[in-house]
Amino acid sequence: MSNADGWPSYTVEVEHLPDRRLRLWLRDGAGATALGEIDRFTGLYPAVTQRVAGHLHLADPAFSVELRIPRPPYVRDGDRVVVEDDEGRHIDGVVRDWIGGEVLIDTVDPALGGAGLYSPDDTCFPGDAGTEGH
Repeated sequence: MSNADGWPSYTVEVEHLPDRRLRLWLRDGAGATALGEIDRFTGLYPAVTQRVAGHLHLADPAFSVELRIPRPPYVRDGDRVVVEDDEGRHIDGVVRDWIGGEVLIDTVDPALGGAGLYSPDDTCFPGDAGTEGH
């Protein structure tokens, strides 16, 4: 049993814009209300919950948000990418999947430990400035 049993739950869908910004939509039955745009994936969930609370005038923090993030068009399985890890290293890799708003990347260098999940914010995809030749 989770500690959120009985809490109201809201669904927010993410729309990927051409400039890689994210537009947020609060679902309400068959309709949706725009909650604005966000520049980054990093810190997305806290920002979304704040926007839901503000829009619905929720003073009580006892609610949950289901965040639906479809695969962006620029995340393609098999593409070579460069990712910056938590230690600031630039790692060559290959996109393997899109999982819950993160990119599963298999590192090219076996000494780096195989695959990992990375934010699209930390990943340079084909066509991004500075990725020619990857």
